[in-house]
This record gives sequence, structure tokens and C-alpha cells, in this order.
Amino acid sequence: MRAPLTYRQAGVDLEAGEEAARRIAPLARKTVRREVIGGIGGFAGVFRGAEPPSEDL
Repeated sequence: MRAPLTYRQAGVDLEAGEEAARRIAPLARKTVRREVIGGIGGFAGVFRGAEPPSEDL
């Protein structure tokens, strides 16, 4: 069985990703609305969706 690849071997540059997130963060913060639940994360943000219907469907 082959040894698993590292992120770098798979073509992922973690340092470049962190730098990109650092540079984008100020721009992303300008888009925050009341529906935003969390801050800027490593994968995705959390956004509150529409309220559920008040009646059973």
C-alpha cells in the first residue's frame, strides 16, 4: 500500500492559503450582515438561512 500524500505533494500550499486568507480578510469583513453567524474561517463561513415556515407543510 502506498504512503498517503502530504498536502504539499498533492499540490496544496498551506502557507499560500494562509497568506491569501490574511489578505482577503479585510475585504470579507466589509460584507458582514446580521445573518453572518461566525467570523472568517479556514473553510467557509456560517450564514443563517431563511426562517422556517410557521406552518407545517
